[in-house]
Amino acid sequence: MLIDKIKSFANDTLTYGVFNMLGRFFTFLLTPLYSNYLTPAENGVMTYMLSLIVLVQIIYCFGMSAGFFRFFKHNEYSTIYDSSTYSKKIFSLYCFTVLTISSISTILLIIFSVPISNSLIGAEFPNAVYIFQIIIFIPFLDQINVISLDKLRIEHKVKKFIIVRLLNIALSFVITLYFLTSTELGILGPFLSNLIANIVLFLYLLPTIIKNINFHIDFKLFKEMLVFSLPTLPSSFSAIALQVADRPIMKLFVSNSEIGLYQINAKLAVPMLIFVTMFSYAWTPFYISHFKDSDAKPLFSRILTYYTFVSSIIVLCIVFFMDYLVRIPLWDGKTFIHSDYWSALFIPGIIAIGYLINGISINFAAVFHIEKKTKYLPFAMGTGAIISIILNFILLPIIGILGAAISLLVGYTIELVIMKALQSKVNYKINYEWKRIFIVVISSVIIYLLGSYLSAPFDLTIAFIIKIGIMSLYIVLLKLFGFFTTGEIAQIKKVFSKKKNSI
Repeated sequence: MLIDKIKSFANDTLTYGVFNMLGRFFTFLLTPLYSNYLTPAENGVMTYMLSLIVLVQIIYCFGMSAGFFRFFKHNEYSTIYDSSTYSKKIFSLYCFTVLTISSISTILLIIFSVPISNSLIGAEFPNAVYIFQIIIFIPFLDQINVISLDKLRIEHKVKKFIIVRLLNIALSFVITLYFLTSTELGILGPFLSNLIANIVLFLYLLPTIIKNINFHIDFKLFKEMLVFSLPTLPSSFSAIALQVADRPIMKLFVSNSEIGLYQINAKLAVPMLIFVTMFSYAWTPFYISHFKDSDAKPLFSRILTYYTFVSSIIVLCIVFFMDYLVRIPLWDGKTFIHSDYWSALFIPGIIAIGYLINGISINFAAVFHIEKKTKYLPFAMGTGAIISIILNFILLPIIGILGAAISLLVGYTIELVIMKALQSKVNYKINYEWKRIFIVVISSVIIYLLGSYLSAPFDLTIAFIIKIGIMSLYIVLLKLFGFFTTGEIAQIKKVFSKKKNSI
């Protein structure tokens, strides 16, 4: 039944969500430490280098992650290989490709580490070369670890995946906490803790790699994986470029301090990022497993509707209540986010909307993977990334870091529009519930305008109460506009009836 599959997907999403919420919570807790123990300039340099690490990881992966997920469970070579041998071959091709590319790149970066570090970080920055040499190994180890973690995901070993990742994140958090509060390492501390945590994770996952390696390469199968995977490389690169390309561009127009200001505030949009990430983690294995089901298309359509509904609530909470979060008192007169960063609190809401739109694109991309027509993805994502980059060059000199946030939002929107248009090129058609999605958007805008207008004349305390009251009207407004179906209303009444009877 449709409802049972939606519940199954929701369960997976929530399970991955617990992992992401806890993982991002650890990362989020570092934000006040970064804002209180590192200068805006140091935060700017760290942000810049982390953005480059993410871009390098995409190159190391070479798009093979998408090929791994698409080919692993669908054995089209059953007359040649049994399921066990076939899965090992797919895993091995994924592994060998990543190892080859990342190893060669890492060696070259080590050889030229001095001139590159002076160029990217600056010779005047303390420990620039040492910092860069540590950074070199982070994407290498991280991408090798992702191979084994992807295997856990495709095999639906959700609990093991979560435990392993959470322990890894917790270890990195504890070491970073120590380095920031008890040493004088500065930005070297977070990079060093990342490296140590990745080494520990690599040693733990190494037996999985050894156990599943098949050294006999099937070049025909490898060619098929490459044909499928390579088109996803520019699309993946474009997707990441949309998120982080603004940081290197900022380096040309604003100071390291302003980059740090932008990054700290961008992290305040993390609740929306968490939801999009957990949706993505659950979505890929879900649609790959169910796209041949008779009710798959209405199922996928309904999932997008619910995604938009939940996302809108998260975005409204970020926009309404971020002022209060940053002012939470900590120790020694410190606040959750140092007051030096409060001047850019307009950034989180814009970026959160961008993340919401990105999640819709992730849903749209499913049909291209299902039909193995990934060649269309680079155009959609690449165009969005290029427009975002161009806008950064135009807006940053004029309106500063606000221009970077707007460029991100516009880039995601362009990607979404093009991807929807390109769905006409595939035979796997999904009729989305556009009327219901439009109701969510209109209701969200109304709630935002009411909350902002009615709370504006008052101080923070009274404004907080008003915004809470306005938020409580959101579901009522959706009901008045006819968002909920008869079946959904019955389900809601059933849930509340059970809770009432249990009291």
